[in-house]
Amino acid sequence: MTALLPDELIAEVRALSKGSNITDSLLVALNEWVQIRHVRTLNEAVAKKPLKFQKNFAADDVRQVNRKRSGGRQPRSQS
Repeated sequence: MTALLPDELIAEVRALSKGSNITDSLLVALNEWVQIRHVRTLNEAVAKKPLKFQKNFAADDVRQVNRKRSGGRQPRSQS
């Protein structure tokens, strides 16, 4: 496949994506773009129909259920 793209854009994508070559850089950039679009679509869906919690919802109760399901393991830190 051939795509005619501005050299400045390719250089910026390579610098920001830290890809080992142009193909790798474009794969990183395109995958990230697709993920962002999915998040945007989900955000739009939630904006149209906001999430509603059940009556008497308690986050602590949900955590306890999740801990039981995971065998008591604590989730990994996202940092």
